Amino acid sequence: MAGDIRGDRMELPKDTAVEAVIRSGGRFPVFPEAYDQKSVEIDLRGIDGEEDASGTYYEAAATKINNAIDWRVHPGVLSGDIQHMSVLAIARLPLLVYLGTKLDDGVPTDVYQRQRSTQNWVWSDNDPGTTFDLTHPRDGASIDDAVLVTNLSGTTPLNELPSRLDAAAVFQMDPHPGPAEDLFAHPAVLARFEAAVRDFFTSLESTHKHLKRVHLIGAMPVSPAVALGRILKSTGLRPAVVTYDRTANGYVQALEV
Repeated sequence: MAGDIRGDRMELPKDTAVEAVIRSGGRFPVFPEAYDQKSVEIDLRGIDGEEDASGTYYEAAATKINNAIDWRVHPGVLSGDIQHMSVLAIARLPLLVYLGTKLDDGVPTDVYQRQRSTQNWVWSDNDPGTTFDLTHPRDGASIDDAVLVTNLSGTTPLNELPSRLDAAAVFQMDPHPGPAEDLFAHPAVLARFEAAVRDFFTSLESTHKHLKRVHLIGAMPVSPAVALGRILKSTGLRPAVVTYDRTANGYVQALEV
């Protein structure tokens, strides 16, 4: 899946995907000319309103994702034609999370990360051992809302949060030893992030059981955004997650999942 980011058109050529999946996944992807439910491209580029992160932009982009998953991926899963998925996606963060929520949990799935240092999507052979710490820097008077700040590829000071969330409790996830451009260089790092997110939502069951919404704000690379979305499945058993996008005017609400 490829989309525009702040007016810049993101490219994800098929040969780039082939290289990543062969070298890192030990699989050979199929890109047939005719539709056979084995390869799906979601092109979000050129949708109006992207630079302003408008609500109509997100509605149109989400519709494109829905159509691709509902009409192409899900039928292939049900028929048994799709038995494994390799996911390469680059777009605005809320859309990456949304894509993750749409992917089928019942199919083994590998999510890939674009590495800035190498300009490709191939995982490193070396696990840097990065771990993730969850802290609770601010209590809140609100019983309905909490904020999860993810300082993964950058940091978000609490004074930059939207003012309407001033009464919300704040939780913060930080990598150890610290944020980095290519933080997710190895799939084991992504697996540890997924475990930390699952632990966070599990802990809310005992500490903040009555929350209605968790507001997701912060800097996050593409693979953890998709992976976080995949965790958000049991919609009736967890708070809604409200995603945000950073604009010139600060953080604005995007999609709720």
